[in-house]
Amino acid sequence: MMSIEPDTLAGLLTQTVKEMADSLPAPIGLDSNGNAIAAVPDDVFLRAIRMMNRSLGTTCGFFSTIDDDSHQLKVSLGLSDKFDSTDQIVHLSSRIASAQGPLAISDVNLRQSDEGAGHADQAGILGIAIHGPRGDVLGTLCALHTQPQRWSVEDHEALQDIAASLDTEIRLRSAAAYSARMEALANVAEDRFRLALRAGQIGTYDFDPQTHTTRWDDKLYEIWGVSKDSSDLFEVIESTIHPEDKPLWEADVAASLDPAGSGLHELEMRILRPDTGEERWLHAIGQASFVDGKPVRLIGVVRDVTLRKFAQNRDLLLSTELNHRVKNMFTVISGLISLTERASETTSDMAEALRGRVNALAVAHALIQPAVSRDVNRHNALTLQNLTQTLLAPHRQNVDAVICDGPNVPLSTQGAANLALVIHEMATNAAKYGALSHRAGTLTVSWDLEEKDSQPHLKLKWVEKGGPLVTAAAAGKGFGSRLIEMTIKGQMRGSIDVDWQSFGLVYTMAIPTVALI
Repeated sequence: MMSIEPDTLAGLLTQTVKEMADSLPAPIGLDSNGNAIAAVPDDVFLRAIRMMNRSLGTTCGFFSTIDDDSHQLKVSLGLSDKFDSTDQIVHLSSRIASAQGPLAISDVNLRQSDEGAGHADQAGILGIAIHGPRGDVLGTLCALHTQPQRWSVEDHEALQDIAASLDTEIRLRSAAAYSARMEALANVAEDRFRLALRAGQIGTYDFDPQTHTTRWDDKLYEIWGVSKDSSDLFEVIESTIHPEDKPLWEADVAASLDPAGSGLHELEMRILRPDTGEERWLHAIGQASFVDGKPVRLIGVVRDVTLRKFAQNRDLLLSTELNHRVKNMFTVISGLISLTERASETTSDMAEALRGRVNALAVAHALIQPAVSRDVNRHNALTLQNLTQTLLAPHRQNVDAVICDGPNVPLSTQGAANLALVIHEMATNAAKYGALSHRAGTLTVSWDLEEKDSQPHLKLKWVEKGGPLVTAAAAGKGFGSRLIEMTIKGQMRGSIDVDWQSFGLVYTMAIPTVALI
């Protein structure tokens, strides 16, 4: 099924109607050359010549056509070699076509040269112009007597009657040919129009405002989720439109049926499909028609635009999320700069510490981004396992140096950003002063979910071993330790316990899951 962009509904229908209009034939009775003669077979003209000969007592006759002021002999009977050339016929036809009514010539020389011409070469001519559906001259019908002839009034009238009959037959045959062409074009246009509707997943409707009866095509039944057995479609519409959107629908329909307005009906609304109860967004476009100031018809199309509305809502959510995250990031970085400055002795120390902390935020951002953007190609659920493995990967001196173990705990964007800073600070301290500063040192990070104070909490344990011998707790707290404590206690409303064991440092944290998920 070809895909059509939702916003191109009006354009799709406009283009289809334009193509239908462009394919219409020339005005009635005209073929592609502007000539109705093509719609009439030769035997029609031969029959007219025979009727003319019987009525006038002649034995010869012809019909010539006019196309762009050029005369051509089309059909003849009994002429044989009466004329030296067709030039004489063309000349006679031109005179007849210019005449008002029948043109009679009592004696005309059948030979081009008067030299050698005798009485047997003289003939009488009676001709009349034949007209097309638009009144223009299509050709001439001529009777030829084999000797000079004085044509009577009855001869003139008989030829006029035959010409009138031929004019009528040409009009009827032209109209029939035109109708057949129009029907064929209408069928092609209808097929093309239905194809466009199918491709755009569009249904059509026809509403009678006087009787409140509605007719739908098969596609609209499918879109609306309504059985074709439904007896009152108008009632179905009223009962399935979302309660919040029903006033908008009622106002729009009322405005479209107002003779003082444009008659246009267009809105987007939600429905609750009666077959599944599912909420769907529909885009309806219609046009009302009026007779004597009363609305008599409202026809239009309906398209399901649910996917487009979901995409729009997602884009709005992403925009809001991006704005929120950028503001938060600036706030966090601003605080990091201030605190790092106070804790650093030199600018190089400050730059190194600040660079590591900002990088930790960048890593968290990279992990979070697919989840936020709903990138189904890249998004794996963001979990605590993902985050710890990624942040601690640079500190793996060997396969067993860092062990992460715990259930999959999903993380929100803010929860991941907070934990990223905490894990980065603890890993940095471990790499500088703790277990990860020795080749034989190991770090084990484990976690589980448990109840605390009647609320679910994440219990995370950070155990360092094999590092420098720990003889006593460090005096005072550095910036990293203060940042860890502020984040766990202040941002995440959790608790943290630091235990200086002889084999290494042990952190035990309890964080409400509501701050993580």
